[in-house]
Amino acid sequence: MGLARALEQQKNDIETKLTALVGSDAAPSQAQLEAVSGGPSLKVTRRVIEAIRQEKATEQGVIVKRLASEMATNRVMEYALMTRRALLAGMTEPNIAAHPPAVKHITEKIHELGAEIENMVFEMRVRASLAGNMTQVLLQRSGARHSVPLRLARLADVFAQLRWWLTGFRAAVVALLIWRWPALVYWVYPEALAGFEQKRSALMGWRYKVLIGFVAVELLLVHNALAMLTKGIL
Repeated sequence: MGLARALEQQKNDIETKLTALVGSDAAPSQAQLEAVSGGPSLKVTRRVIEAIRQEKATEQGVIVKRLASEMATNRVMEYALMTRRALLAGMTEPNIAAHPPAVKHITEKIHELGAEIENMVFEMRVRASLAGNMTQVLLQRSGARHSVPLRLARLADVFAQLRWWLTGFRAAVVALLIWRWPALVYWVYPEALAGFEQKRSALMGWRYKVLIGFVAVELLLVHNALAMLTKGIL
């Protein structure tokens, strides 16, 4: 049986098992993961299965087909290389080496197998250059999917703390204005307290009211903006 036929059989077998594994809600066992892996050098992990489950239902079928093709190709390639090594080792066996027709037959098979391996390697390189490794793509997409909510949660926490501090700051400013308003007005408008006893009513005039109103409105606008932003993120 040629490598192309073996590849097709392995692909169909892995695709069937992988489809059932992705469609199940249960955690995959080690035996199930081994059954859909591409051999010792290319494993399908539990994280890969969970990443496929997180994809849209319309995309899962395409992903399963690509992953099954990659795993089957790697599995058949490992079988082919093992077979080639076995044939090369067999040629050095004394009884076979002493029989020229057997050596000739094994040499022909090694050449045929080598040609098929070269064809598979070429196809693997073409697929890798066009689509990349499906396992790596899945893990990268899964990592990005989990990192975005985490960053948003941290950002929301920062804004929530900022909102809390701004509320306290606003209360402190209002309390300070009530308690020490003459000194504050003097700091802003030194001339306002000239003849304080005579101009007490003037201190309650438009400049003081504008100052207090400006501070209150400014803080209120910032507070509401942060509240809306925090609510939107959460």
